[in-house]
Amino acid sequence: MHARLFSAVILFSALSAPVYSLPVELKDQPAMAIADPSSLADPKLEEGLAALKKGDNASAEKAFRKAIELDPKISGGYIGMAEVSGRTNKPKDVERWLQEGVKKIPDNSLLAMTYGRWLATQGRTNEADALLTKAAKLAPDSVEPYLALCEIHLST
Repeated sequence: MHARLFSAVILFSALSAPVYSLPVELKDQPAMAIADPSSLADPKLEEGLAALKKGDNASAEKAFRKAIELDPKISGGYIGMAEVSGRTNKPKDVERWLQEGVKKIPDNSLLAMTYGRWLATQGRTNEADALLTKAAKLAPDSVEPYLALCEIHLST
């Protein structure tokens, strides 16, 4: 279940769509992983994602908060909390969680990309460009940050 569900979670999968998280598989991209199978927080991430799939935001929030408490360096907790915030119409909290994640785990490409894509949806393209460029440098073999950069530059 870990590899299938937690290879990556991409928030706001298309810059033009008001869609929140979509679980996707990104094979052989360790810099993009949001969970560490050896982490004590991993079961909480799985619990949070299962709650999100059911539409149970309260349970998802509880699980993601616990994941962060157990492992403050687990990006899925921050991305999950941003997702819950988005689903409950709290855009300031979306940014707060993504910003906190990027500060605590500055070398995580998925967090940088997720925050960059979110900034792009807010029309903050310069900030988005900087974070997406950072994500591309952190995970040079991943196509996702490059695609997101293309989307920004094609839309401006």
